[in-house]
Amino acid sequence: MNAMNDYEIIPCAFDNTATAVRGLVDERLSNWPIVYLLTGRKHLYVGETLKFQSRMLQHLSNPEKVSNLDTAHAIVDKTFNKSATLHLESKLINILYADGKYEILNRNNGVFDSNYYQREFYEDKFNEIVFHLKQTGIIDKPLREILNSDIYKYSPFKSLNDDQVLAVNKMFTSLKSSMTSSGNTRFVVEGAAGTGKTIVAIYFLKYLSSIKFSSPDDDIKSKDDFVLPLCEYGSRDYYLLKDLKLALVIPQESLRKSIANIFRKTQGLSSVKVLDPFELGNKHAESKFDLIIVDEAHRLSVRANQNSSMRNKLYKDINIKLFGNDDPSYTQLDWVYRLSNNSILLLDSHQNIRPMDLDDAQIENILEQSKAKKSHHLLRSQMRMHAPNEYFDFLDNVFKGREIKPVDLDDYDFRIFESVSEMQYEILKHERRFGLSRMAAGFAFPWRSKNNKDAYDICINDSHGLWEAKWNSVTKDWVNTPSSVHEVGSIYTLQGYDLNYAGIIIGNDIVWDAEVGRVVLKRENYYDKKGKENNPQLNKIFSDEDILNYVLNIYKVLLSRGIRGTYVYIVDVDLRNQFREALKTVSGANVDFVPAKYKVFLDSSKFPFKDFSTPFSHIQI
Repeated sequence: MNAMNDYEIIPCAFDNTATAVRGLVDERLSNWPIVYLLTGRKHLYVGETLKFQSRMLQHLSNPEKVSNLDTAHAIVDKTFNKSATLHLESKLINILYADGKYEILNRNNGVFDSNYYQREFYEDKFNEIVFHLKQTGIIDKPLREILNSDIYKYSPFKSLNDDQVLAVNKMFTSLKSSMTSSGNTRFVVEGAAGTGKTIVAIYFLKYLSSIKFSSPDDDIKSKDDFVLPLCEYGSRDYYLLKDLKLALVIPQESLRKSIANIFRKTQGLSSVKVLDPFELGNKHAESKFDLIIVDEAHRLSVRANQNSSMRNKLYKDINIKLFGNDDPSYTQLDWVYRLSNNSILLLDSHQNIRPMDLDDAQIENILEQSKAKKSHHLLRSQMRMHAPNEYFDFLDNVFKGREIKPVDLDDYDFRIFESVSEMQYEILKHERRFGLSRMAAGFAFPWRSKNNKDAYDICINDSHGLWEAKWNSVTKDWVNTPSSVHEVGSIYTLQGYDLNYAGIIIGNDIVWDAEVGRVVLKRENYYDKKGKENNPQLNKIFSDEDILNYVLNIYKVLLSRGIRGTYVYIVDVDLRNQFREALKTVSGANVDFVPAKYKVFLDSSKFPFKDFSTPFSHIQI
């Protein structure tokens, strides 16, 4: 038998009499590393053990907890060891959770993301097991659909890396200390794009909200297997933390809606409030939360001209409700502090993208205070992209005209295109193969289609003629809408989201200035009104240099969306040439990329998208 298929999935009845479990005679079920599933009509539990029969009898000793489960599935393999079974357990929990067929009964206090001998071999074997579970109906959805889903990407069961484990431990210790002393913690987790700040927040909230669901028969493994200090059923910590009033505040509408949908489907998390800052201040001003976590806290707003007159009035009303006066210096962060006994901010000082966001000085003050109180953790490991951390330094150095240091991109697919049509072709090709491949752009194009559905917004003349496309037709969860593959997303639809491949258009809002040796802003070509207006409430006037920093932050966020690869078309020829020249120092980058198949299509009527004048939104894949 092929070694990949040496595994077996052995089903057995699982009932309160335990007759079937005791009757099993396979010696591997009594003393061998095993992963098992307990399934019922709507519920599922995933576990791993060295003594399967004993573990089943332990489960059955708590009839209330297993009353909705009727079948055990033991996954056995002669090559399994403890590291492999911990890894498979974690993988299956995430996949089965995101599949959505069952409600997952597991807690998430274990972490198994360590390397071990022959891990790649086991990864292949585990994929075979997942395929087998799909064939037998335990998994409903295709694996690609599961892996591309938001519920998988933001799963509260994600295995954390060492950096994230340390952050969660610090958060837990700080919160517990505050609860014990009736104090107040204001903790800050800082991290660049892709370091997993949102995952840390969701994991921590799931752990806290699951404490109340713990029971005496929970599988207590060795302490090294746990992210957090054990909070066992009936312990002092259990009673201290089991009934916390929790909230997650997310300023961005699109990401907030996606996370709220995930929380509604997850045991424990459904009780956590997922709020817009205005909802927090307006609807929850009467009683404090025990803990408020703010994701993307750099996007909290200062007093400025909001997106509607209603929100301008609401800002004033909330200030009066919370503080008794409408002092314009109050920010949405002040609302968070007033309405929480404890708070955790997750932020990136380089992702504020509008003048109404917390400014650099305010963010620096937050960081300085948290560091002084030893309530700070910096996430350093890049988790989203298959690219080294030096990739971000490379982008920054090109934009700002600094010396380009050699970078090895390894297997990350970074390409500069001479034609937006060529880039479109590659993105659509990856959409067929991997899914979640999208086009996006800076706000260097007016939104004509907002008032005229027949108009095109992004119109570019490249070497193959006129290329046209429309901005995103929706703002809520745009990435997952059917129309998104035919449209171009903006920063407001993509911040916080992952893509497999991102095709980014850098427009004429920034151009290369040879005299100063860096990019400069073309303010007249930057069409985000809220992104460049002054702030009379705070007597602030924003210079071109101020707005340039926001625009560069936008592009760096967009250029960090692609997990597998980032493709770039730059409208300004001089800036494009700067990137092409800089790429000569980068190992693994494509400087002169034109795909072989594409060259054939250029001279062939067989080109699948007819011609390059076909509007992007009309292209069918």
